[in-house]
Amino acid sequence: MTATTGVKALLFSVRLVAGATLVVGFLISIRSPVRRFWPHGERDWTFWIGWAAWLLYFGGLVGVAYLDWWNWYRPPTLVQGISFPLVLGGDVLATLAVWRFGLWESSGLEGHLNTEGPYWY
Repeated sequence: MTATTGVKALLFSVRLVAGATLVVGFLISIRSPVRRFWPHGERDWTFWIGWAAWLLYFGGLVGVAYLDWWNWYRPPTLVQGISFPLVLGGDVLATLAVWRFGLWESSGLEGHLNTEGPYWY
């Protein structure tokens, strides 16, 4: 087992635990709205655990993707050329949505109801 394989296994394990934390939290939110995990509403323990889990989950994804780049499958150049603008466009739209909606509201904290721009519909 190489060092890279060990790091990938660690990152995958961290992602697995973080993902399980999020799923269990969401299931608790559905089952018992009084003890909800999402949306947070205020900065309490659910806010910090929820966002730490999201950061670990997506940080682990980036780490595993970087360490495993092209090890299993290399898509054709045409597929890469089509997928890159699609991913970039999706990232831009998501960033604009968070910007327009508001950082606090996007993070699950209480704020004002936004009914302007794309949220008018």
